Amino acid sequence: MIAKIFFERSFFRAKVALDSLCPLPAGTGKIYERYIRAYYPLLAKDLEQFNRPGLKVIEFGGSNKILTNFLPEVTYEIAPNYPEVDIQNLRTYPENGYDLVLLDQILEHVENPFRAVEEIRRILKPGGSMIAAVPFLVYIHPTPDDFWRFTESGIRKLCENFSRVDVRAWGNRVAMQIINKYGFDITMRQAKALLGFSYRNEKNFPIIYWFLAQK
Repeated sequence: MIAKIFFERSFFRAKVALDSLCPLPAGTGKIYERYIRAYYPLLAKDLEQFNRPGLKVIEFGGSNKILTNFLPEVTYEIAPNYPEVDIQNLRTYPENGYDLVLLDQILEHVENPFRAVEEIRRILKPGGSMIAAVPFLVYIHPTPDDFWRFTESGIRKLCENFSRVDVRAWGNRVAMQIINKYGFDITMRQAKALLGFSYRNEKNFPIIYWFLAQK
């Protein structure tokens, strides 16, 4: 048993070392420079279906201006950050007002994410969608507080009043160790220099979940 565990760990580390010697995937330029953003190319593919003129999109929670790059054709609104806008109470936003709502690493900071998700569902048009990304195997980062980590089952429970929920994840054990040791600001090139960069996706080590919930 011990020999098997040693072999599996050694084999995985060898695969990661090999990955680290390979060029970065196409499209991983400045926009994906930070290691924690390795999931953005995958998220971008899910956003392609919404990149159409006439769609009304809003992003809540303090934008890093990355998601706007994936939706150049839509009418894109960035809401003021918390506490000016609290997604637990969106009374100033009209019911059935948006085709798409985006939340990037926000729900873990919300005291009552169930109330927030219901508010977002209220302001979506019939058939509209919410796309949200949330961390899982990531250290506590209070801004101003950090309340939650969601599994896939938790996400589905959170969105149980939506008609459709699709959940995806990215992560692996080496990426998890690097992020938790060096922080969010480590770059991909720095991670590669540590012989610890890998895009491999291990189901049981999700760093990030993102999901589409349709009203």
